[in-house]
Amino acid sequence: MLSSILSTQLKQRSASMVTSPFTKFVKKKFTDVPKKDVTMFGSKKTTIRWLLDFEKDKMPNFALRRFEIQPGGSIGLHSHPQEHEIYVISGESCVITNGEDQKVVAKGGDVLYVPSNEPHDYYNNGTDTFTFLCLLLNVFKVLERCPQDNETIALSFNNIPLGDLNAKRIIQVLSANPLITKLSLRNTKITKQSAEQLSEFLKTKHSLQEVDLSQNRIGISGVRTICDAISLRPIITGLYLNDCKIGNDGAIVLSDLLETCLTLENLEICKNKVGKRGMSFIVEALRENYSLVSLRVEKNSGILKEDFNQARRYVERNSAVSEVLDQIISNTCHPSYKYRMHNFSKSVRGIDMLLGKKQQMMESQKDNSRLVQIFEETGKRAKKDNIVDSKVEKGKWRVGFAEMMGRRETQEDVLVIKENWFDFTTIDSIWAINSGFWDHNSIKKRVKGKYEEQEEEEEKIFQETIVKGELRNIEIENSDFFGLFDGHGGREASEHVGNILPLKIKEKINNGMKIEKAIHDSFVELHHEMLHWCLYSGTTAVLIIILGNFVWVVNLGDSNAVLCRNGYAVGLTTPQKPNDKEEKKRIEESGGYVKDGRVNGMLAVSRAFGDGYLKNVISAEPQINNFQLSSADSFIILACDGVWDVLSEEKAVEIVSGEIDPQKAAKRLRDEAYSQGSTDNISVIIIFLD
Repeated sequence: MLSSILSTQLKQRSASMVTSPFTKFVKKKFTDVPKKDVTMFGSKKTTIRWLLDFEKDKMPNFALRRFEIQPGGSIGLHSHPQEHEIYVISGESCVITNGEDQKVVAKGGDVLYVPSNEPHDYYNNGTDTFTFLCLLLNVFKVLERCPQDNETIALSFNNIPLGDLNAKRIIQVLSANPLITKLSLRNTKITKQSAEQLSEFLKTKHSLQEVDLSQNRIGISGVRTICDAISLRPIITGLYLNDCKIGNDGAIVLSDLLETCLTLENLEICKNKVGKRGMSFIVEALRENYSLVSLRVEKNSGILKEDFNQARRYVERNSAVSEVLDQIISNTCHPSYKYRMHNFSKSVRGIDMLLGKKQQMMESQKDNSRLVQIFEETGKRAKKDNIVDSKVEKGKWRVGFAEMMGRRETQEDVLVIKENWFDFTTIDSIWAINSGFWDHNSIKKRVKGKYEEQEEEEEKIFQETIVKGELRNIEIENSDFFGLFDGHGGREASEHVGNILPLKIKEKINNGMKIEKAIHDSFVELHHEMLHWCLYSGTTAVLIIILGNFVWVVNLGDSNAVLCRNGYAVGLTTPQKPNDKEEKKRIEESGGYVKDGRVNGMLAVSRAFGDGYLKNVISAEPQINNFQLSSADSFIILACDGVWDVLSEEKAVEIVSGEIDPQKAAKRLRDEAYSQGSTDNISVIIIFLD
């Protein structure tokens, strides 16, 4: 009788509470979720139900899983970076921690806490099914992406709506880790309360060097609290406070920091309603500041042009001094003899190319050809010994790039970044053919030994990210073009391709051509247009084209693009070298030959734009692949062979993972390639996907 009365009352209450916010709590019944066998860790007789998932159920903070272990079954001894809580529903189990050293018995009603990286197992030695819920904090997933052998850690919680309560807990946990050097809480819904907690963290954290609090309403009081803490321990090199509602008063507080903190190199305060008054204080502080090498103040109305220009001059002064010191230090550490010998050897192998180009110049001068002017102008630009690093944040992605001449006499690389490439939001009938590079087995092979515990998750990501079939009426909020062109024999080919190729591809797509055909035809067409004047110069190309969440990767030559997925490196391109079996066969069938790893003994790449003197054997047919971005993707690296000659894909991803700012990441990767002995031009583009 009592149960029937309660049932009736519950039905009545449910009917009267249709609009209650508590109805939103009911996401699903556990019986509606399919039961799957657990195959990781050597598990046996164990099943799992994914009740609430981070991405699929749009639960940004937590994941909830239900496990059932049959009598005689176990999960298997394992550990992971995430702390979690276990709620035992029914049955009994022997819980093993630290191997066989400690054993406890858990039964219905118990709540267990498992610290991060604590080895543990559950073995059901009873007669009933052991059932429990496992609650995990999503924010600790970032720890899985930290290199295990790295001396420092960069943590990014970007775009996770933590709020002050979760942020406070995170900061408390992180306080015990001595390795953290960079912390990003960009767009995490925190306020000045979290700033106060973070200030205590800064006062005691000797290793923290960079902090990103952008897109949070921390206000003037939050900025003052942070700056006071930094002043007590001035080791911070990067502070990013874009769109934090700090206004002129916040800028004045930051000007005080510029006068006292001699380690601060990067400061960003874009979109903060900083005006004439606040900027004037910053300019005055920069007069005697010699450490700041990067200042970004875009999207602040009211800043006077003369103040902006004066601030830029101070920063450029500091940057120039810093670069000179870096060059002096690095050059004293790296004897130049072997690099001179290397370049001499390369010039001997390319002597026919050099003589051929000289002859072309002489003939062009006789005819008063436009080529003479092109060669002279690009030659002057190629000899500018500028070391460049910068950042773009106008579009959806945060992008950093860096380049340097390195140990070459000229800079022949060209970078092209075109965000908001198209001026429309719908693309009709894009034919996106999956080219097979995103094969699941090949991914597992690339990171062998690292994905065994994530096979189910990786299979899901793989299925979600293949671009299949014909995509019609795609609504896109971004259209972006990123290109890296590595020239040889001069800069004229790379400059020309960088200027013309994006226009050709865009025009063909606008005229209704399917995207992969537009890319292919643009490459081949432009190559043939260049053959008559780029006789002894050419360029490789690697492109990333992003339309919405769909990515096209295009490669011609030996540059490379690498994706960071779940913290691991996934190569998106295959360098096209003369010694490759298929390439060598194609070259020989075209009447050429391969000697010393070079086409006809001269050119080190088998595909490129230009190189008209080898027009019968050099191909401009590009490699085109595509995939769909997922929440597991962190960033994409585009780099020339000056990077990949000395650094592996895994090492490059490890370096970039250690940064929370794309500009710093690009600069660090460039400088690391140089310090490892790269003898080529070095160019890098980093696309942060958060």
